[in-house]
Formats: sequence, C-alpha cells, structure tokens
Amino acid sequence: MKWLSVFIVALGCSPAFAQFVQLKPSLAKDLAPFEPFLGVWEINDHWADGPTLHAIAEYKAVLGGEAVEIRTWVSDDGGPLYERYRALLRHDNGRFIIHTLSHDGSLTESAYTRDGDSFVTSWESDGTTVTDSISLADDNTMRWLVKTTNADSGDKSAALDGQWERRGDGERGRLLRDWEPAELEGELEILQPLMSSFRSTIEPPPRAGTKAFQRYEEFEPGPGGKSVWSRQVFKKDSEVDEYILLYGHNAGVASNEVRMFSQHMDFSQSGMIEGTWSQKSSSEAAGVLSVDWENEGRRWTLEYSAKTGSPLLLRNRAWINSENRWTRVSPGTELSRLPPSD
Repeated sequence: MKWLSVFIVALGCSPAFAQFVQLKPSLAKDLAPFEPFLGVWEINDHWADGPTLHAIAEYKAVLGGEAVEIRTWVSDDGGPLYERYRALLRHDNGRFIIHTLSHDGSLTESAYTRDGDSFVTSWESDGTTVTDSISLADDNTMRWLVKTTNADSGDKSAALDGQWERRGDGERGRLLRDWEPAELEGELEILQPLMSSFRSTIEPPPRAGTKAFQRYEEFEPGPGGKSVWSRQVFKKDSEVDEYILLYGHNAGVASNEVRMFSQHMDFSQSGMIEGTWSQKSSSEAAGVLSVDWENEGRRWTLEYSAKTGSPLLLRNRAWINSENRWTRVSPGTELSRLPPSD
C-alpha cells in the first residue's frame, strides 16, 4: 500500500520571493488549530503489508496567514526520494479544504473534519475507502493513522499507525539533500523555459491616477513534473497582494484546471477563482502558457511566453460575456528573469 497523507506540508521559498512577502505570518483565526503543526517533520516506518516508508515534510503559513502551503517528499520501500504532493489548505465557510497537486498531475479537492484532537479526511481508491487521521501526541510527535475499508466486503484494516518526529527548521536542507527537483515532462516540457522567477516595474497610464508597482512571478514544476505551481506578488509602497496558482488536471471534468487563491477574501466570494489552461509552442517563444478565467461576468485570457534565458512576456485580454466583445487588450508586459541566487 502506498497511501500517504496529503496533510504533511512544505514551502520552498526562493530568495527573490522572500523580498516581497512576510515569510512567517501567523495563521488566521480560522486556521489557528493548525498552528501547532507548523514545522519540519520526518517519519521512518513501514506499511502493514510490509513496504518501508521514509518521508520528509514541512508546512508553513502563506498568503498572509490565510492558507497553509503543503508539500510532501517520499521514499517508497527504499527507493529514491521524490515529491508526491503539493497542496494548499484553506478555511472556507466552516470547512478545512485542501487543494492538492499530486505526482500524477491531478488537481483534487478534499475536506478535513475534526474528531476530538484529530484531523480526519477520507477518499476512494480502487474500490477502497481510505481514512487518514493525524493528531499531536506531544509538541514533537505527531500520530498518523491510516485505515482502509473494502467497498464490497466492508472489511476494515489498519494500513499504518506511525509517528512523525519534529525536526528543526535548519535540518530541511540535510533531509532533502538526496531529492532532485523534477523538470516538466511530456507535453509540458515546452513550458520549462518559464520555470523561473521574474520581476518588473509596472507604470500605469497617467489617466489611471495610480502609482507604479512591482510585479513578481515565480513558476515551479509541480510533483513529478506533470503540473505547475506559481506565485504572483504585486507590491505598491508598503501594500502587498500575494496570489498562489495551481495548474493541474481535473479528471472529473477531463480538462486542465487552474485555481487562483488570494490573501484577500474580497478577491472573490470564496477567495478562489477557477479557470482552464493549456500549453503550446510558437514561432516567437519556446513555450506559451495560456490561461482563461471567468468571474463576475467578465473573462480574461492571459498568455505567458519565454525562451530559455529570456525575459517573460505577459499578454492579457478581457471581454464581456454578454457582448462577446474584447474590452481591453494589453500590448504585452516584459518581466526580467531573476538569476537563481537573486
């Protein structure tokens, strides 16, 4: 059995990104129950049917404390360490919702409930219901219980009853020294030139009556190189707006889906906007990431394009659905590529 909780978490933050956002915000009141779990964790155990399990995890507040970014690295039965999950945990209308990019490229949504001191979730896998529960035994020990129920027979069994041990934040590098980050593969390979950090100063037109602001974009391959994780930051004076975007495949609707999250709940009714995305090549750029959004009667189309080592070019359009008419076309904004050490 290879079931692994998507709750265990991590945030990798580039030095460039760190210039723009608060690195260790306190969690918002609704997410306060997860505050004791923040930190670096490690487990060495085995599944009930025999295979060994080694995993490293870290979870951390993001979006000004309005979410927890999730990441999990796993070594199955002595194999190489790989990234299995990367996710975002939020509070939405009384529920703890987690949006997960998996190593197979899928983008899924699940919910956590509280059962005493435990956080519990469940999902279906090949005719089996998997129930995953975590709780803190003490400040430095987290109990992790995985149970399965056969859909046909109703038979129940414990797949794993193990403990995660807390590690110091400074041990993250040592724990992950054998991990090789994935590059995009398959049809997504043409987007590899976009997997970097970019920045630009945006000068609004004089008639807008607003000040110039800094725009920052960061793209990273998702688990297994089959999805994309990105951040956007807009900084004007001391004001910072941060967004996180997950690009994956939604098997339920058989399409590529992107979900954008903001630290400001007035961003949309739920704090999330959903859209679709695609990748292509062009004569101008090695890779083009095209994104379509629709919210409150308006639709946006954005195109990110870049060649290896070149700046990032961003074009966007907006139109009104009722008239099916373009209302704004951007000639293109160029964002400078930041060196890895910046």
